[in-house]
Amino acid sequence: MLIDTRLLISIGFFLRLIVAIWNGFFDFEFGQTADPASFHGWAAIFSNNPTVLNCEENIRHVMSCGLGFVYFLTTDSRFIGSLMSNLAWLVSALILMKIMGILLVEKSNQKKMLLVYALLPSSIIVTSVTLREPYQLLFVNLAVLAALNIYWNKSYMHWLTMLFSVYFMFLLHRGLVVFGTYILASTLILLARRRYKNGFNKIKLVFALPILVLIVTMGVKVIFDSGRDFGSLRDGLAVGIQNYQNGGVRTALQYGASTTYRDTVVDIKSDSDLILFIPNALFQYLFEPMPWRVSRPQDIAIVLENLLRVYLIWKGWTGMRRASGKMKNAMFFIFISYFAIEVIFAQGTINWGTAVRHHIPGLGLLVLSAFAYSKPRRLRPKPLAPVNASMTSEN
Repeated sequence: MLIDTRLLISIGFFLRLIVAIWNGFFDFEFGQTADPASFHGWAAIFSNNPTVLNCEENIRHVMSCGLGFVYFLTTDSRFIGSLMSNLAWLVSALILMKIMGILLVEKSNQKKMLLVYALLPSSIIVTSVTLREPYQLLFVNLAVLAALNIYWNKSYMHWLTMLFSVYFMFLLHRGLVVFGTYILASTLILLARRRYKNGFNKIKLVFALPILVLIVTMGVKVIFDSGRDFGSLRDGLAVGIQNYQNGGVRTALQYGASTTYRDTVVDIKSDSDLILFIPNALFQYLFEPMPWRVSRPQDIAIVLENLLRVYLIWKGWTGMRRASGKMKNAMFFIFISYFAIEVIFAQGTINWGTAVRHHIPGLGLLVLSAFAYSKPRRLRPKPLAPVNASMTSEN
């Protein structure tokens, strides 16, 4: 492939800039309704009185407060808000390049990785409007970069970077405190695994997945039950999930959403109910709409992206199995990190329109798991010169 990695990032940024201009100065429906309009609107209000007190008492969301401060310094334009999302994506792409450097990803695989990362249609749209997902993507990538620097390069100063990333992930979405807890715990496990040469094997992986889900679920449940204010999750994890689903169901009933794959709230009365609910929620979240549910042109595009996701997950699985040593440990960490963040968003999502947005924060993890590993090349032995030819030349 002749195209350069920096050119791919530049093309990705340019396409996002076009959408930002469209959203800022023309009629782009997705960027001017529902959540994008809400974040922009509250940011515009905050820009008139950009104080900490106003943010805490009236706005109460770091996304709108941060964007509002930018509006205060410039102007409350949708284009400025969309441009900030573009820049967040650009920084996330540069961080992804840093991670590739740590893992010594081959150039050809870097280009494949960035081809998906920069040109995936849903990513271009979502990271070009005033949504949280571009910033979540940035801090997820930054946390993973810190974890790999700690493990691979023994750079313990990156614990500060990780804590910074986890804190801002939490501010952007309360549910990401779960992912932050997982990242911190997994980094400690990676450090403990450093003395093992062969890394994780398949049997350990089969047992690790459900155990990891159980540990993270129970640990976060303790945090949520501690009485701290976690927004929709203040009454506990199970209740928080039902609150998010209730919101989705109400929106579907109000606006007649045709992308809903679950039109009732799942009754979660115990921790065992929650654990049993996870596989079904994750499957629907990753792969809906099924072909027979397609009802509009956008759904066809989502189905195609879902097929790509299946392929990338399969490549991540096979790459992790073939890797060895430190690379196998890193691949395991990245692969499970992807599923950890998808499990978190799957619990409260009930329609594939919202799911498309929530897939964005884990996109870097998905492409890393798919393309970080490359099969070692076998050097072909040079053919020996024919004996007769050498004898002739001597004569």
